[in-house]
Amino acid sequence: MKLLKTSAWFTAFVIVASSSLWAQTASPDTPPGWKTYVDRVHGFSFAYPPIYKRIRRPTPDVEDMNKAATEGRWVGLRHQRSDARIDVILENDRFDVDRFFAQHNTSASDGPPPPIQEGDNTFYFCGGGSMGGQYPDAFFSKFKGKTLYIVFDGPYDYRNTPSDETKEIESKMLASFRTF
Repeated sequence: MKLLKTSAWFTAFVIVASSSLWAQTASPDTPPGWKTYVDRVHGFSFAYPPIYKRIRRPTPDVEDMNKAATEGRWVGLRHQRSDARIDVILENDRFDVDRFFAQHNTSASDGPPPPIQEGDNTFYFCGGGSMGGQYPDAFFSKFKGKTLYIVFDGPYDYRNTPSDETKEIESKMLASFRTF
């Protein structure tokens, strides 16, 4: 009987440990050398390039981001050689494509963006537009019924959208996103 109890506890430990380990390891699509961020509270992970470092506080003048940071729903990454940043924000609001489009559309587009498949994930994109100025590339996805934003803000080159290097990072980072 004691052996049976020990065996059951060991099996449960292996299952929990392996699911936790899976969440901490990079996906097969992750480029070599990239780091992995794991949010155990909300149940997701993603990989990001080593040129970015985690930051603890968002830009002070962005009220929604500061509220999300206070509530543990924001992750910030800052490029080490420029002012570029990546913000990951989990909203409390339910997922709504039309609301996202209304808030983030900077182009002449008339309707919500089409879905984009990156790895096992579906995202929607709004970015650089025809209104002048520099606009970050914003992606959002349905995450456990809520809205998850991933915003790539710079670096900017001669255009009003993030650089080609950032666009390569976007695709790889979005493809690495995992839920657990």
